Amino acid sequence: MRVKRILALATMLLVVVGSAHAAAAQSLQDLQAAAVQAVRQAAPGDARVVATAENLDPRLRLPACGGDLQAQAPDLRRTSARVSVPVSCATGQGWNVRVQVRVQMFRNVLVSSHGLARGDVVGNGDVHPEERDVAQLGYGYMVDAQDLVGRRLRRPLAAGTVVTPGMLAPREVVQRGQQVSLVAQLDDILVRASGVALDAGDRGDLIRVKSLSCQCVVQGRVSAPGIVDTLP
Repeated sequence: MRVKRILALATMLLVVVGSAHAAAAQSLQDLQAAAVQAVRQAAPGDARVVATAENLDPRLRLPACGGDLQAQAPDLRRTSARVSVPVSCATGQGWNVRVQVRVQMFRNVLVSSHGLARGDVVGNGDVHPEERDVAQLGYGYMVDAQDLVGRRLRRPLAAGTVVTPGMLAPREVVQRGQQVSLVAQLDDILVRASGVALDAGDRGDLIRVKSLSCQCVVQGRVSAPGIVDTLP
């Protein structure tokens, strides 16, 4: 009888110890929740985010964290449909594990309102916003119409196409053949002359200009619409 009692007590002790170990294990669901929350917080304020953590290996056993879980999502400006989020615990022995999160990030992006031809200059009526999953837009997207209005298309667009930066030629504040004002400055002396642009260019671009006063070709940098600063 004494042996049976000892065996019974030993069995109960093993059950209690096993339960204590189980209670001390970190919840995998809490790891997933921390990763998802980090992704949502890292998203742009105007985005609607759908984040789903992938299942962790059920064999994973981590000591329960005595403090708050720390999770850091990657920069979501470079969108991806799947991100890796490190989740860590700084208390006790500490540990770190990565949680894979599937991401859908919906934003209002600009799409073409109708078909457009290569070389067309984009106007306000040519685009409109639509909600799209930008995590699927590997070539980028645009959200502000002011960034594309007045720029020429490098390629034709069908109606409903998401406009990307690569589809647009640089903005031309000076066009080829346009009459421009050449500006030269030396100390406090400012000289202006008329010329004709031989190249098109945006602000900061270096272009050639034919001076109408000397009929010579000079180089200058576009500083404003119709204004070219000559090089010293």
